[in-house]
Amino acid sequence: MPSGTFLPPGITTSNVKISTGGDDNQVLTAVDGETAQGEPNLTFDGSTLTVIGAVNVGVDDTGHDVKFFGATAGSYMLWDQSEDNLIIPASGVVVGDTAQRTIVNQASEFQILGTTGADSTLTIGRWSASTGGPSLHFFKSRAGSIGTLHADSRVDTAGDTLGNITFALDDGSTDTEANAYNHYAARISGQLDAATSGVNAAPGRLVFYTTDTGVSESEAMRIDSSNKVGIGGVDPASYHANGDDLVVYSTGETGITLATNDTSSGRGAIYFNDTAHTSNMPQGHIVYTHSNDYMYFGTNSNPSSSFVLDNAQNVIFQKDITIGTGTTADRKILFDGNAQDFHIGVYDSADDLVIGLGTALGTTTAISIDGTTGHIGLGATDHDSVHVYLNGTAGSGSAAGLQISDTLDPGGNATAANLWVAGTIGEHSSGTHPIFASAYFAKPTISGAAATLTNASTVYIKDAPSEGETSNYALWVAGGVSRFDGGAWIGDQASGAPTTPLHVKDDANGVARFESSDGTASIQIMDNASDTSYPPSVVTIGNQIQLLSGTSAGHAGGITIDGDGTSTFDGDVHVDSGYLQASVANSGAANKIHLNNTSTTAASDATVEIYVNGQNDADPTIVWATTYSTNVYWSAGIDQSNSKSFAISNSYDIGGTDALRIASSDQETTLTLALGSVFDYVCESCGRHEAERFECCGKVEWHDDVLALREMSLNRKGIEHMAKLGVMDISTNNDGSEWLGLNMQKSTQYTWSAMYQLYERINVMEKELQELRS
Repeated sequence: MPSGTFLPPGITTSNVKISTGGDDNQVLTAVDGETAQGEPNLTFDGSTLTVIGAVNVGVDDTGHDVKFFGATAGSYMLWDQSEDNLIIPASGVVVGDTAQRTIVNQASEFQILGTTGADSTLTIGRWSASTGGPSLHFFKSRAGSIGTLHADSRVDTAGDTLGNITFALDDGSTDTEANAYNHYAARISGQLDAATSGVNAAPGRLVFYTTDTGVSESEAMRIDSSNKVGIGGVDPASYHANGDDLVVYSTGETGITLATNDTSSGRGAIYFNDTAHTSNMPQGHIVYTHSNDYMYFGTNSNPSSSFVLDNAQNVIFQKDITIGTGTTADRKILFDGNAQDFHIGVYDSADDLVIGLGTALGTTTAISIDGTTGHIGLGATDHDSVHVYLNGTAGSGSAAGLQISDTLDPGGNATAANLWVAGTIGEHSSGTHPIFASAYFAKPTISGAAATLTNASTVYIKDAPSEGETSNYALWVAGGVSRFDGGAWIGDQASGAPTTPLHVKDDANGVARFESSDGTASIQIMDNASDTSYPPSVVTIGNQIQLLSGTSAGHAGGITIDGDGTSTFDGDVHVDSGYLQASVANSGAANKIHLNNTSTTAASDATVEIYVNGQNDADPTIVWATTYSTNVYWSAGIDQSNSKSFAISNSYDIGGTDALRIASSDQETTLTLALGSVFDYVCESCGRHEAERFECCGKVEWHDDVLALREMSLNRKGIEHMAKLGVMDISTNNDGSEWLGLNMQKSTQYTWSAMYQLYERINVMEKELQELRS
């Protein structure tokens, strides 16, 4: 400092007064013209100026440059007051850390570094009452220096990078920070899409890159300057111009998936439309519905698809199908078989619709329809004289001919038929022919189970004609023998297959009628063991009918029914299986089975015998039943499962619910009764039960309830007492007389109960007698 007097700014006299001493390094400021003081918030130690508080450089509307130098030569930060700019040349700005980081081989000029979401996030916001929003701009120029304009005659190169957004990560390397931060996983790049040398031309594209499991970057998708999209590292412009709006490419199988989490009403759809149709209904569509796994194809704004592919791979056409465009050319559908190909098509040179073998039309034709006459040819072209013509050789050397005429106009004495089957069949020189026939019908194979099938028939004749002047027949066999190996229905329709070779049924009148021109008519019934000279027969003689059996000598044994209803049995009557039944309404009378042995010359019996030859569960039984209103059954017979006893049961079968069983062995008879409900004999005076001693009437006197035991005679009083207990039953018959019934179960239990009471009384009496003796 030069010699002389130094006065701080604001001091006007050398006679300075220091109002406060202050601390070391405080900067003095003038308080007034002659007073200075040290400032505690402003210190200077010779190298560092410390300001605690706000710092203003200049005043409003009057600025000053502020320049901060760094430790490296040429590094500084300048506030340029003339441009109102903060300039940081050749250095960087770091937010959140003390130094720049080298990431993806670059220590970028501006870095936001942090450890949480908030301190590592960049937000750009705009508040304005307009449609505009904030922007992030990437700029590229091929000029050599900043601020220099590119020459108008420039030649830009397609693929120039205009800006990148890079997504990098720490790959786990631990040697250097540059190596660890040097790999990125994805990148979005704005690029020049085409070379240009003119002004106001900037064809751009947006390219997306991803990195595989290594470090290799590859293009994933691009949107070019024509708004066309290529997926899989492909330029859509390199494909057909009619299909380059979206191109998906892969080195292997390529596919696009439309998925949804809604399996009940979810749909996957591709719609087609144009600017002339702005309604919600598209002009064309391909729709897949997840609820039924169907694919629908439709056009012309029609929600009903033209054809559908169902979940069984079946194609359902809901509209007409047109093959061909009306030009003179063959059109066909080919079926690629395993060993043989087939075709259906229009054979244009012959103007026929043909079905044939192979892939070429007109070579091996199986069926043809003439385009002029509509005639059908089977095995060849159509035949001029008939509507359907069959000309071919079937398998195994068999052949057939078929002729059909739909409109007939026969001559005056001609025979006419809508279907005429005739022909010559030649035998082969060797082998055995199973059958020759003018017409052969095989049963139809009927599959499926959705509909209700009422009737099915291999040959069905609807009805007999009604125009005949003398006779009309649905089926007429003019001569020869007719043979039926299977069962046959005759008469009204019946369900199921017949259980006999011939089943005749008529609900309205007689089932069948057999006539003979002489006095005797017969029906012979026989099998392969019957005597063909005298087969079993049903014979009518006048008003009499006979059922005759056959022997080698003649007919013997049978049943004869005369015209007056009298029946004569010649021999025994046997029922070997099933049952013999006589059921008829006989109002006011009785249906009876009457056996009368009219012999008076010897001791002859009339006996009904019932036999069984089964095992222990086979019971010979007689059942009595009434089925009016409520079914009531009583049965009696031999119960083999219960010691072969004779049993009576209040049910249809004996053995399970027998009410009475009688067994006899060695001249001893055992009567077995079902116990039924439990009998409990209760005293009316003291309320004690049968298993307790009655003491309500003293120690010696007998109780009134055992009156029947004491008097034991069947007088009225004793019977009524026993009826009160349920042991006996007093009822009145239709003629007014009384009927006395005995309940075997209760009488047995009552006897046991009385014996117990008697036993108790004897014990009391013996005890008292012993006391008297003592």
